Amino acid sequence: MKHIILLAVLLFQTSALADSQQGECADGLCGTPKQAGGGDANSSVLIAGSDIGQTQQFGDDFDEDGIEDAAIGEDGVARQLDNCPFVYNPLQLDADSDDFGDACDVCPHIPSWLVLDTDDDGAGDECDNDVDGDGVANETDVCQRIADAAQLDTDSDKLGNACDADDDNDGFADIVDFCPLVGSAENNHNDLLLSVRDCDTDIDQDGTLDTFDTCITVTNDDQTDSDNDGLGDACDGDIDNDTVPNSIDNCDSDWDISQSDIDGDGVGDVCDDVTCYVLDKRFPEDCLNENAPLTVYAGDVERVRTGDAITLHIRANHGTELDYVWNVIKSPDSSVAVPTSQTGTVTHVTKAWFAYKRNAIVTFTPDNAGDYLIGLTVKNRADDSVAYDVLFIEAFDVDAYGCSTLGF
Repeated sequence: MKHIILLAVLLFQTSALADSQQGECADGLCGTPKQAGGGDANSSVLIAGSDIGQTQQFGDDFDEDGIEDAAIGEDGVARQLDNCPFVYNPLQLDADSDDFGDACDVCPHIPSWLVLDTDDDGAGDECDNDVDGDGVANETDVCQRIADAAQLDTDSDKLGNACDADDDNDGFADIVDFCPLVGSAENNHNDLLLSVRDCDTDIDQDGTLDTFDTCITVTNDDQTDSDNDGLGDACDGDIDNDTVPNSIDNCDSDWDISQSDIDGDGVGDVCDDVTCYVLDKRFPEDCLNENAPLTVYAGDVERVRTGDAITLHIRANHGTELDYVWNVIKSPDSSVAVPTSQTGTVTHVTKAWFAYKRNAIVTFTPDNAGDYLIGLTVKNRADDSVAYDVLFIEAFDVDAYGCSTLGF
């Protein structure tokens, strides 16, 4: 009941105040002022002293709340009567007595004659706990009136970079500081190169500042850049810039789009100092070096069934024509097996390979189970140099069940 009585008293007092300030509106002779074109598509120009209605009076009431917006007093001075001329508020409530009605006061409970709302959120700065609307409360915001969600404060002076005129607190304003984020007395000079060094960093700690480092995040003390593309070899996925990634490039420091590797050693020809023909990729070091004395290769260990023919190949490190001799050094008892062509001449074909005359094929067919040693001797017709090698053959029989008589 007490609240109802207080409300009634407040309404009566407010109504009496309004009646004393209505001016021409006291007689109901004011209304919304006329509007004319102008401004942009969403606005128009209000014409003072031109009420829309049956009468044309000086008193305007834009919000049509019955309170005249302004009136000219006896002293000839115009005074605002409606404390919210553009917001309907017939009660003219003003809790903080700052002459801004509660209906349009951005801080209705805090007097504020300089009305600011920095973030335009409807809450005035005087009563907004986040003035700039950046999601950071005023008490912890390093730039209260400038939206700065990152809250960077390089010099830890409680004044964020977004609003700090000297971010590194070195005494030189950012606008003239060559290194605004690195405090240094050396910044106040005109040598741009030196100033860049002053404020540069060395992320990989290799002794080369990032501005000049060809691999900023990878240590590369010598700064080698083989293809001069600005990216150091230590972090360049294609060091020689031949479009072949380092991981599969057989010459990663030499441009070679063909990737030719004549000796099969995994090192490309353009960067291979030695041509050494690989005989078995499992053992690349076991190769035929063309710069070494004449060397011949008869083949790897062979395991075959008795009665199955083995083709005998000849490979050598150099020479155009080689005379050869195949001979049986060791064989099981009672074996009479011999190569189909024990002597002849072979001609170089490609790499370390030699072919028999007239494309003949020389074979050896073991006739008994056991071990065979087949010797190969070659002589280079160009210089009479000689080389020798041995082929080991393990022959086995197969029983009626398909099992080897040698136990495998």
